[in-house]
Amino acid sequence: MNLLPFVGDKLQQLVVGGSNYGHHTLTRFFALHAGLLPALLVFFLVLHVYMFRRHGITHKLPVRRQDGTFCPTRCFGTA
Repeated sequence: MNLLPFVGDKLQQLVVGGSNYGHHTLTRFFALHAGLLPALLVFFLVLHVYMFRRHGITHKLPVRRQDGTFCPTRCFGTA
């Protein structure tokens, strides 16, 4: 990660917790998996339920005009 220009060193410090993998790296990834990911899951679940309650489960049917009869309209209309 430290090969990325401008942000590589800072990104490595944030993700790994230093220049080497170790205790800080495991602690950060455990906090990510045990705290942040379940919180994001609950957030998106609540957002999903809210959107269903707001917009409804089924979509509205489009307004369609009545089809003409087959014989003169469809037979001779495309010829």
